[in-house]
Amino acid sequence: MAGSAPMLLTVVLFGPDRTQLCQPAFIKTTGDTPMSKLTACFCRWLQQPETAVGFTCNGKPLQTGSATPTELGLANGGTLHATLADGATLGEPPAGLPFLDVTDYELSALADLLSVAR
Repeated sequence: MAGSAPMLLTVVLFGPDRTQLCQPAFIKTTGDTPMSKLTACFCRWLQQPETAVGFTCNGKPLQTGSATPTELGLANGGTLHATLADGATLGEPPAGLPFLDVTDYELSALADLLSVAR
């Protein structure tokens, strides 16, 4: 990630009926971060398994894998749409305008794993 400039992406969450469920989330990342890390960050913040949220980019289903924002043509300020799967429950929608950082969420997930391993 050292060679890529920072970027900020917006993720808007919708229900299965296309109703917006909460304020957009802003995710700080870089253009060469795999999309799988961005979607994992968002799902972790949302407290949902990744299988419960589908993502679209420019109206097309997003195949996360190792594709990067740059490879997908996303520019700084670009938007992803996330849709909660049928049967998934959100609980209390997150309030405010969250600013997420992919690196912070990866470190938090690692810390959680290490505390479980003790």
